[in-house]
Amino acid sequence: MQIRAVLLLAQIFHGLQHEIARQAGVEEEEVSIDLLVRMTARWWPRGTDVVDRVVRAGRELENRSRNAVPWQP
Repeated sequence: MQIRAVLLLAQIFHGLQHEIARQAGVEEEEVSIDLLVRMTARWWPRGTDVVDRVVRAGRELENRSRNAVPWQP
């Protein structure tokens, strides 16, 4: 029974990873499963749209990192 539960969760998180990557316009490999599991555990019980929230958080982090690292030729 536990193996089935783990396989089901793996499929769910892979589906979330795929949808997030599609909406964000990035490759699936760029969406961290580890971070996705952590974020989902916090946001899902609150009724938050996890896919939308992760895409927005990723864009915010991308914008912050772009501004924080000076460009060097």
